[in-house]
Amino acid sequence: MPICRIETNEYECGLCRHRWTNRVNGKDGEIPVKCAKCKRSTWNRPRITAKENGLRRRVSYLPTLYESCIKDGYQWPYKVTQDFLNLDPRPTKQELNCVIRASDIDLNSQTRYQEKYKSGAPKSMLLNEAQKHINAMQQIIDYRKKHK
Repeated sequence: MPICRIETNEYECGLCRHRWTNRVNGKDGEIPVKCAKCKRSTWNRPRITAKENGLRRRVSYLPTLYESCIKDGYQWPYKVTQDFLNLDPRPTKQELNCVIRASDIDLNSQTRYQEKYKSGAPKSMLLNEAQKHINAMQQIIDYRKKHK
C-alpha cells in the first residue's frame, strides 16, 4: 500500500487560537471569511494590545482636544483621522507614536489637556500644533496608498 503525502493550508484564528483546514471537495478552499469556531471576520488579524489601544484612543481624542481649546468654530478634518485609524493593515505602534509626537504638546495619559491649554495658549500656536498632527496622519495615509 503506497503512502501519499497531502499538503493543505491550515488556518489559525488570531483571536481564539482555533486551528482548522478549509477543504472543498478534497482540495484547498478559498481563504475563509470567518473563523470556524468564534465566527469573527477579523480572525486573520492580531489582537490589539493594550498599548496600541491607548495610542489609538489618544489619536482619536485629538479632534476633541483641539476643537475645545481653539473654539471660534474650528473644524478638525475628521475624515483624515478616520482614514488613518481605519488603514488596512492597521497603523503600527510606531506610526501612532509618530502622529502623537508630531507636536510639542505632551499628550500622555497623565496630562490634563484642556485645563493646561484652554487658557494662556495662543490660538495660532494651537492651530499650528493641530496642523502638525493632521500632516503626520496624511503623510502616513499617502505613503500607504503610494506603496500598496
